[in-house]
Amino acid sequence: ILDALNDLPPALQGQPGVVVRSTRQQLETDISLKLRVANGTHTAIAHTLALLKHLQTDVLSSPQGSLFMKFLDSLVQQQIIPATASISSQQEAAAVWEDWRKRLVHPHFGLSSFFIT
Repeated sequence: ILDALNDLPPALQGQPGVVVRSTRQQLETDISLKLRVANGTHTAIAHTLALLKHLQTDVLSSPQGSLFMKFLDSLVQQQIIPATASISSQQEAAAVWEDWRKRLVHPHFGLSSFFIT
C-alpha cells in the first residue's frame, strides 16, 4: 500500500501480509520484484506442470514437487536474483523469493497450471 502522505493508521503496518510504503519508488520496486519472482517462476514451471497433467500448482507441496522446487530455487538464485540488481539488493530479491516460495509449497495455495500458461 502506498501511503505517501502518511495518512494511514500506524497499526495497519503490523497486520499480516500488509506492507505500507512511503514512496512511489518503493512501491514500484515491490511491483518489479513481484513480476520477476512470481511471474518468472510461474512461467518457468507452469508448462511443465501442464504437460505432466498436473492441473494445479499444489503438486509443488508434495514430495513429488521437490524436484520442481529445486529447479525453481536454482532458477531464482542463478538468473532471477542477478537480473534484479538494477532495482533492488540481492537480499531484498531473495526475501521476495522466500515469501513467494512459502506460498508455492503451501498445500492449499494451488493455482491452475492452465490459467498461468
